[in-house]
Amino acid sequence: NNWLDGACEDLVDMFIVHTIEEIQGLIDAHNQFKATLGEADKEFQGIMSLVTEVQSIAQKYQIPGGLDNPYTTLTSQVISGKWGEVKKLVPARDNTLSAELKKQQNNENL
Repeated sequence: NNWLDGACEDLVDMFIVHTIEEIQGLIDAHNQFKATLGEADKEFQGIMSLVTEVQSIAQKYQIPGGLDNPYTTLTSQVISGKWGEVKKLVPARDNTLSAELKKQQNNENL
């Protein structure tokens, strides 16, 4: 949850750059972040698989409160929604950074 919240915040952070090098640094950092998404998706899929397994067991054995987790208020729906938001924000950030790079290149050409 903390990682998902932090990722969402980072993906919408505003930035001010004055050179191509500064925007390139942001692009490089963003590309490093994107390189971690495959592993994060595997972890997300693992969590969703566990949720499905718990739901199946709770239903099969009619366990009262079997879906409640006393250690967290997070639900699979919250995690799924936040993961979907991260996946939606990544291409938006790509576009924002790309547009800023073009702007800085135009500025330096002047």
